[in-house]
Amino acid sequence: MRKYTIRANNSLTLPAYFENRFRDKKRVLLLVSSIVIVIFFLVYTASALSAGGKLFNSVFGVDYHVALAIGAAVILIYTFMGGFMAVCVTDFIQGSLMLVGLLVVPIAAYFMVGADQVKPILDQSGVVGGASAYLSLFRNGDRSYTAVEIISQLAWGLGYCGMPHILTRFMAVKNQKELRKSRVIAIIWVTISLAAAVAIGIIGRVYLFPTILGTEGNASTESVFIEMITKMFTKDTNLPFIGGIFLCGILAAIMSTADSQLLVTASSVSKDIYKDILKPESDEKKVLKVSRFTVLVVALLAFLIAWDPNNSIMGLVSNAWAGLGSAFGPIVVMSLFWRRTNFAGAVAGIVSGGGAVLIWDYLPLVHGQTLGSATGLYSLVVGFALSILCIVIFSLCTKKPSQEILAERLGVSTQDVSRWESGEVLPDAEKLLQLCRVFGISADELLGENAKADDASDFLSLPLWRWSLRVISPPLAFAGTAAALTGLTGAVYHALTADQWYTDFGRFGTALRSTWCGAVLSAGLLLLAIALALLVFEVLLSKRD
Repeated sequence: MRKYTIRANNSLTLPAYFENRFRDKKRVLLLVSSIVIVIFFLVYTASALSAGGKLFNSVFGVDYHVALAIGAAVILIYTFMGGFMAVCVTDFIQGSLMLVGLLVVPIAAYFMVGADQVKPILDQSGVVGGASAYLSLFRNGDRSYTAVEIISQLAWGLGYCGMPHILTRFMAVKNQKELRKSRVIAIIWVTISLAAAVAIGIIGRVYLFPTILGTEGNASTESVFIEMITKMFTKDTNLPFIGGIFLCGILAAIMSTADSQLLVTASSVSKDIYKDILKPESDEKKVLKVSRFTVLVVALLAFLIAWDPNNSIMGLVSNAWAGLGSAFGPIVVMSLFWRRTNFAGAVAGIVSGGGAVLIWDYLPLVHGQTLGSATGLYSLVVGFALSILCIVIFSLCTKKPSQEILAERLGVSTQDVSRWESGEVLPDAEKLLQLCRVFGISADELLGENAKADDASDFLSLPLWRWSLRVISPPLAFAGTAAALTGLTGAVYHALTADQWYTDFGRFGTALRSTWCGAVLSAGLLLLAIALALLVFEVLLSKRD
């Protein structure tokens, strides 16, 4: 992505990248992207504020609503006053504290409990299916994972493709050579943080049983880490000062999330919407005022969303993650790897992906339940699939991308591209190779007598087996997507209208196993896999040529 953003006027944000990639002179994509960011970052910010309220409530016994107000006020003050520099400095300090806490606390608790006591205590705690099932990667309690659960969990990885605050870090890398370092650092960080999170969940259940998390306690599962620190450093080791430092690590994670979301949202409103669309003539002082006002409004709205203490922090995060991933993930991927993607497809993909998540997670359409609650299927799966489908359909039904986009990708002028297409001149060797990579054909094919990049004659000049790969792949992909969506839709319908089928697999899982839906879904996924394999094979052949 960094390679292309350099060509796209060195875009450093997703809205700017979309605008430059699709030559959106009317700035429709900028407006739509900014609205989506504001909506779902509100939910993201609310999750951070809620976490801060629960932290103060657990540690100091302060009323949740009072704690929520204090945490929101502190974050708001330094973000409002310090801006981007304050967020950068505090994020560095907060990230360091968070990393130390994630590593030290579960390791220390493990040694304090004893390796030989983990399984016996887990059995005593009453985990469903016993310790062996609890520690198994392939069991959910006393049963195997259902297809819905597996698909929903794996879908979380798709969200990374569309996270503005994550992708911006990679888009801002100094040069392409630094990308390898960035990739290594990101993988190491994700591995450490996820492993630590799993360890906290497992060791925390053992360490806190039975007085805090068990038969004699009623601590929330979302406060396990807080309770571990409190018990370890105030009761077991009598080192409250160290405990306070690690509690600051939790607060650091909360604050670093909230301030970043506030800043991104404020930037989207003040710069992308107000400055670039509504008032282009505005000076920097006016933009700064709008930015600060936006911070206040967003913080207030997030505060109201987080007001209910029964809100699940994880639930809020998952909804925001699904919304951003569904809206931006598909169009980011398609814009990089499918040249045919155009402006209409981009708008349709963003709107359909984000809209699907809002409908799936927030509208009580099924007997007072949302579709997500009724089916158990993560909204990111639905939103991502629908977005890709809309991108493909709308792109194919509208005009092809202009010469400007091809010129931008090659680093030449539109006049050069026009002269190449007319046959007036031929590209030099370097540009010829780039054109071959863009169109997925060999130099001989490109320079053939009647060879044109977007013409059906390209296909006819290929060997039969190569021609078959290109011709067969798109229909297979389309048919696979249609079949998969049909199977999912049918399963949802059966699950909602046939409650008598309900079993341990859940309504949705039972519908997949007991009707034609599972077979259609499986066939669709198989077709998609075959189409993907053919596409990869064709790309490899093209690169070899």
